[in-house]
Amino acid sequence: MSVLHAAKKQDIPEFFSKDDTCPECRSERYLNQSMKLLVSPCYHELCEACVHRTFEAGPAPCPVCHRILRMNEYYQRIFEDLTVENEVRIRARMAMTYNKREGDFKSLKDYNDYLEMVEDLVVRQLYGDDTGEVEYVIEKYKRENNSLIEKNQSKQQREENLHSLYAKEERLRKQKQREEYLKILEEEERERRMPRTA
Repeated sequence: MSVLHAAKKQDIPEFFSKDDTCPECRSERYLNQSMKLLVSPCYHELCEACVHRTFEAGPAPCPVCHRILRMNEYYQRIFEDLTVENEVRIRARMAMTYNKREGDFKSLKDYNDYLEMVEDLVVRQLYGDDTGEVEYVIEKYKRENNSLIEKNQSKQQREENLHSLYAKEERLRKQKQREEYLKILEEEERERRMPRTA
């Protein structure tokens, strides 16, 4: 599940500031309230209009760092700090691949070693210069563990569906409880207003 999808599911609004300015066309949110700043995978911002203008003909270099990008790689920003945005996206991506659970290991030590190895890869992606080597390690792990990764992804999807179903049932139960309580209150109010016979 993408971070943006998860954020929308939880009704987390995109981050914006009244001081936002597009670095390309210099449009300011102060003057253009409907302006949307989008973020690239290299964590540089452009307004939606500049993204369309720059990438409508196909892949083009990022105006800031010149990395080749596509229009569909830009997304709405969720966090104020772009380093947090970067870390959350890296962790979400890693969780899709490195999704083994404690039950997949013979001992707790093996599981903890696995978690430490995953954390090391996350830190290397965040702060290291060896992103090519990290990508190689991730791709190799995917090839070697493809069936287990898919099995755990489908297990997680079933659990999320079940959780969603339980949450929906709980909301309906609470709503029904509330409606019954309001009926009781209305009935008590009606009885209170009825004239009493002596």
